[in-house]
Amino acid sequence: SNQWVRRMQSGLVEGKDIVLGCDAYEKRSGYLNRLIRFDAFHVAMQYLSLALAGKAYMGVGRNLSYRKGLFFGQKGFSSHYTVHSGDDDLFVNSVATKTNTQIEISKASHTISAAKGSFSGWFNRKRRHFTTGRHYSKKSRSTLMWYGLSKVLFYSFAVVLIIMNYNLLIILAALFLYLVSLLIIFRKAATKLDEADLTFVSPLLDLFMTFINPLLYFSTLIVKPEKWK
Repeated sequence: SNQWVRRMQSGLVEGKDIVLGCDAYEKRSGYLNRLIRFDAFHVAMQYLSLALAGKAYMGVGRNLSYRKGLFFGQKGFSSHYTVHSGDDDLFVNSVATKTNTQIEISKASHTISAAKGSFSGWFNRKRRHFTTGRHYSKKSRSTLMWYGLSKVLFYSFAVVLIIMNYNLLIILAALFLYLVSLLIIFRKAATKLDEADLTFVSPLLDLFMTFINPLLYFSTLIVKPEKWK
């Protein structure tokens, strides 16, 4: 719509060449839809917050704005034409700087995409995203790796220490504080990104994604994802 275009172009002020928006998935009933929406919401939290921190690493092509001069100055997507998907991600990853990227999260700027209707369809999309991620800059890959790894180690050590009955009260207190912090952060972000109904299931979905993401990543090293059609 014209309103969406105006919102996404409004951030292209002097010194800003890229505007990152939020692309959500349509709300339907069922656990799969909640999982898909949470995953997209969590990814949006990551790339939008890192952009605010001057570390923009990706954007969603369905809701992305950039100057024509920047695009042609970098010869478009030619530097990664051999990659089967993720042109938008890699373009942002290669041209974004600490100062030239802006975000736009007003509700009028949001776009809504059709969600996959099966786990296999969602899995394949996620696997393609991980394949694209291997072409990010070393700094971007390191940031994302340590973020994911820290969560895996936190949950894993908590489980091991509980099984060993080692300072059980302290471990449970740490888990409680962690989950409360998640709820506070997710609630604030979900309200801004119009996904408030995901707040109270977010800790469970976050736990699931913490361990499914590494499995999906390593699966791409064994079996290549299907090409984007």
